[in-house]
Amino acid sequence: MRLSIQVTDLCVHYGDHCALHHFDLQAAPGEFIGVVGPNGGGKTTLLRALLGLLPSAHGGLRIDGRVAYVSQDAVHMDPQVPVSVLEFTSLGRLDRRFWRRRSTQDRARIQEALEETGVWGLRRRRLSSLSGGQRQRVHLANALCQDARVLLLDEPTTGVDPKSRDDLYQLLRHLSRDHGMTVVMVSHDTESLATVADRIVVVDKTKRFDGPGEAYRAWAAASVTVASDNPFGAHDGPGAAA
Repeated sequence: MRLSIQVTDLCVHYGDHCALHHFDLQAAPGEFIGVVGPNGGGKTTLLRALLGLLPSAHGGLRIDGRVAYVSQDAVHMDPQVPVSVLEFTSLGRLDRRFWRRRSTQDRARIQEALEETGVWGLRRRRLSSLSGGQRQRVHLANALCQDARVLLLDEPTTGVDPKSRDDLYQLLRHLSRDHGMTVVMVSHDTESLATVADRIVVVDKTKRFDGPGEAYRAWAAASVTVASDNPFGAHDGPGAAA
């Protein structure tokens, strides 16, 4: 089976601190994976390793295709930055020939991405003037323009209202199912993720659980009920700390 992400026995250290220990993960094209776990458990470390920003102390990591990244800071922007939605999205078409003029194909791809994410009508607006949910959609349009095969998101629903959050989840499902994009999303919103994601992966220094949403709910309930089996400790269940 072709894999878009393959992580094998990965160990990542910050100095003497072990942030990830013998971590394994496989993801196929079009999978939507929700990553949850306690604060400090290594979720963001995993994303940074997938982005190639952290060297591994042990193990292997392979990603097939381009990677796009959306951080939780995407909903915040200095109002003085004079970049429009269209200009920001267009950055996704840049390549090593930085100064080449955009082709007809580029312009069509930009419009298609903005229309698909529902922000074509906002293209002349300053990015800083948009709501948090609208900005996240623009960042996803930028990812589509990059023709990314893997999309990594770190807490993208932070500071986003419930309606925009639900719309964002549906858009991510569309990108995974209809575009074959592999989506890996870190979030504290475990209940929603368990509903929309194909799989939930629990990260707490290593992989504690990997399975579909219903199985995750059963695992989480058992972990909270039986404190001795709870990898998050007696007072912090995975649903609360993820």
